[in-house]
Amino acid sequence: MTTQRSRRPFLLLVLLSAVLLFTAFGGIFGGIQLINDPTGSSMNMPLSALERTPFRDYTLPGYILMFVYGFGGVLSVYGLWTRARLPYDILLSHWTHEFWAWDTSLLLGFVLMIWLTYQVIFYPAFAPIQFVMYGAAILLIGLPLLDPLREYFREEA
Repeated sequence: MTTQRSRRPFLLLVLLSAVLLFTAFGGIFGGIQLINDPTGSSMNMPLSALERTPFRDYTLPGYILMFVYGFGGVLSVYGLWTRARLPYDILLSHWTHEFWAWDTSLLLGFVLMIWLTYQVIFYPAFAPIQFVMYGAAILLIGLPLLDPLREYFREEA
């Protein structure tokens, strides 16, 4: 059961959706590229970068990128706009008392921030796209926490 919601915060929802879709398309296309070339050479990512990780090549990271960020981001956008219920979504929203798509938007931001920080610490090379992705992570964390979005997606306890 949901409470009486405030008016849809259209501009904030468009901005959050744009950031989610940006990361989703990057996840899908980057994931496909890593799956098709597990050596990472087509993306200038040497296998030596995986030495301190549990991965032998970029196949599994490619699938993670494609499913978590790619399809996860698209699913979040779908949920943000339709407010469609998912099986077992109560498992996530039970803890936050927010709609599941709000939860996943925030969660994707935190995971992206952790992933990027790991890369900066353990990956020997630097790429300018990391600044862009840090910006996306900050927006994925910050936008859902703004009062209009939080109030719109709040559910009864």
